Amino acid sequence: MSTTIHLVIETPGATAFQILKDATEDDLTTPKFIFPPESTPIPENNLIWKWSTDDPKMIFPTIESENLNECFLFISNNLDLADQLEEISHALEKNSDFSIGKVLFFIYSPILLSPPTDFQEWIDASAHFADAMLFTERNNENAAMIKSYQDRYSTLRYPMESIVLGKKNNPWARILESFPRRISHIFDPQDLLDTEDHVEIDRYLDRLPTGQRKQSIPLVFKKL
Repeated sequence: MSTTIHLVIETPGATAFQILKDATEDDLTTPKFIFPPESTPIPENNLIWKWSTDDPKMIFPTIESENLNECFLFISNNLDLADQLEEISHALEKNSDFSIGKVLFFIYSPILLSPPTDFQEWIDASAHFADAMLFTERNNENAAMIKSYQDRYSTLRYPMESIVLGKKNNPWARILESFPRRISHIFDPQDLLDTEDHVEIDRYLDRLPTGQRKQSIPLVFKKL
């Protein structure tokens, strides 16, 4: 049996690790959490992936997959999102011990009231790859903004789920165990896809002859 890897994209302040840790504390087997290179302080389990200028660019820590049901791998806000997902896809193709689960997109709701430059372009790209958009810290001040984002992706017919997380009783079984709901087919077997769904023509993965992406994803939360 392969270990399921869920990917986590999050805005600063979303506290996805603590939310997921609490959500899985009663699981029969404790999941592993794998953090990006810029993580500070270093997580207590020391599981951090690294980025290299050589191939493969994404270097994962050694994980014993036996008796491990799932992992949560956190995406870096310092590196190109498409590059990271592409590297993860390549790694999964070469390792049958692991399989892709859900792409979870956590948003700290107060940030919607004063978003950084290019936030809309970044959130659109993240939503393109996500199975679930999960809003944290909803309050009366940001409730209208949350609804405006939910309405936006509903109108655009994005298949991802959109959920406002509460302090308890969140539908984690449905979020983590249901069928994929993402637009992108980056993690799907390419030989089973229609031509128009191939990753080569995914608007965030397609490249120019120079090797650059046709549509780049801004680094809105990059730490200087």
